[in-house]
Amino acid sequence: MVAAYDGFSFLLVQSGLRWAVGQSEVFDYPTLRTADDAYKLTEHMRTLPDERMAVFCLKPNGLVIAIEEFSGEALVEVFKEPARLTHAALLTNASGIVVVRNSADLLPRTGDAKLVRALVKALGARSLHFLDYLVITPTGYISVPDPAKVR
Repeated sequence: MVAAYDGFSFLLVQSGLRWAVGQSEVFDYPTLRTADDAYKLTEHMRTLPDERMAVFCLKPNGLVIAIEEFSGEALVEVFKEPARLTHAALLTNASGIVVVRNSADLLPRTGDAKLVRALVKALGARSLHFLDYLVITPTGYISVPDPAKVR
């Protein structure tokens, strides 16, 4: 099921052991355990001309149970109100999230570090784990909370 809401799409897991996006695309549940896994799962975002952000909602074993994507005005709002990134995690009873944002270069934006701090605070109040925040490009990625994690 895909529902678009003013610049973001919310992808929900269907029942059973497979994802369904729209009426036709069906694929296996992905697992996200490393930054490389997140980079592979966001291949579609790497070369987009517009900036996007994806929030992966995970179970403790790394199973992705939901993905929420933000773009346009909705992405601007995320930087103003970071708690918006917790919506899908709360709806799906996720244990943690990984955030990925595409960019033309590997330099984090000024607001990225502030967003990470706000997310850690917001998620901690809800017993959710903030696992990583990656800035991705067509050629690699960097972790905002751990800049040594780079590809």
